[in-house]
Amino acid sequence: MSVVSKQRENKLYNFIVARKFDEAVENTISLYGAGGCNIIEQVIERLFDEGQSIVFDYSYKLSIAGARYVARSCFPAAIRIHESLVFAKVINKRDGYALTYSRRVDSDGDRRILGDRNTQNRMDITWWFVPYWLGDRLYFQMRPLRMAMFLKLGNTRDEDDDHTGYISDDHATNRHFWTIQPVKHNGELLFYIINREYDELLKFGQSTKYDGYRIGYGHSTRDFNPNKFSWYIDVI
Repeated sequence: MSVVSKQRENKLYNFIVARKFDEAVENTISLYGAGGCNIIEQVIERLFDEGQSIVFDYSYKLSIAGARYVARSCFPAAIRIHESLVFAKVINKRDGYALTYSRRVDSDGDRRILGDRNTQNRMDITWWFVPYWLGDRLYFQMRPLRMAMFLKLGNTRDEDDDHTGYISDDHATNRHFWTIQPVKHNGELLFYIINREYDELLKFGQSTKYDGYRIGYGHSTRDFNPNKFSWYIDVI
């Protein structure tokens, strides 16, 4: 990369990490118009390498500014999940199980979050990430494509100090909001999914006692181990 290209990369990167999104959007559009998609891609790779969730904020701000065409040309599909017609499978790294939900409704009207070993494309493992700009950053509510119920953590802890995951009709609490943090691991792009209320990482338990499924939880400690707690976001 030339000295000039590196300077342009640093300029865009600095706008983003300083949360100067108006300037970042303007600079991105200018770079794209000058054929600088490779510079934009380099910035995104830096943000991935650093595990910066701000990459989703940047992508969202670019899209709502009317520059979705740039994101579609230069961004990996996984960081465009805020777009209304982008849907994804969510598959955990450790076991290769897909995020899904129980057919059973409990006494509160909720359904338990489960892991399914069958990851073939179908409606009940396909998720829609609904974006919300709250304060100064982007959060998501996650709902299965098949029904208007929203991923949350329960409000009580189990014997392992974890919170069980559910989908519910209501979606008004911080337990229903999530941030997504990228992690590069052994050349793979993976993501942590973190609950706003409890600051816990979404995970599957190791047991398959629930009709052969794994149960979804919020992990009791912030253990950023990609082999255990990271996810693939597979846009379909």
